[in-house]
Amino acid sequence: MTAVYHRRFYPDDVDGTVPYVAPISFGAPDTRYVPFLDTLGPPACRQALRDLATEMLANRRTPMLDRARDQATLQGFSYSRIAIGAALESSIASLEWAFWQYYGVAYCDAIPPTSATDNDLWEFLDLIAPVSDNDDVQIDAFEAYYYQAYAELGYPDSGAAYLDPFLMYTDADYEAALPTALPPYDDGAAMHDIDDFVKTEGNRLLFVYGEWDPWTGGPFELGAAADSLLVVQGQCTHGG
Repeated sequence: MTAVYHRRFYPDDVDGTVPYVAPISFGAPDTRYVPFLDTLGPPACRQALRDLATEMLANRRTPMLDRARDQATLQGFSYSRIAIGAALESSIASLEWAFWQYYGVAYCDAIPPTSATDNDLWEFLDLIAPVSDNDDVQIDAFEAYYYQAYAELGYPDSGAAYLDPFLMYTDADYEAALPTALPPYDDGAAMHDIDDFVKTEGNRLLFVYGEWDPWTGGPFELGAAADSLLVVQGQCTHGG
């Protein structure tokens, strides 16, 4: 993403640019990603993930929270910016997205059935979408990006509407992730400027995407970009 932005403002600095799995979002949130999520992976694998996340929130919230607290005590994780209960819920809600972003079809057979033990469910969650990704240290590391996403970059609507009946927390429970008030969104002005540049003045751009990476739901479009190419690796994740 940053490589494309650099070309927009300093187009002659480099001979060419290879933006790797770079999305462009036009909303906060951008709803284009939701229907794309419904196409990722084999249908049975996708449904197994959704069933598992539903099971965790509907029937296993207490044992999952107990394990998150135990982990925090043993490993020194702190949840003062996002409370641990909200951190757990966010982790489960992002399970499907995280699975396709980082792991993909090779891990479909590793998805536990909804009848699996609490420990099996926790171990899978901790592998794919760790609750600790929302601890104070991790939030601090990404707060600048989060601020810019709210202000200019936009961010994806990650779907998971099937979990809405089981959610206990609201957006307000996550606002402390930033050390200041949420910035006003620019209504996509910055990203439309980047988009227009790529389509009308872009050249020597090679965009690379993974077919089953959720971020591919918000791809750049070449338009009239010269000497440029967009390629998609079949059944691939965010990491190739």
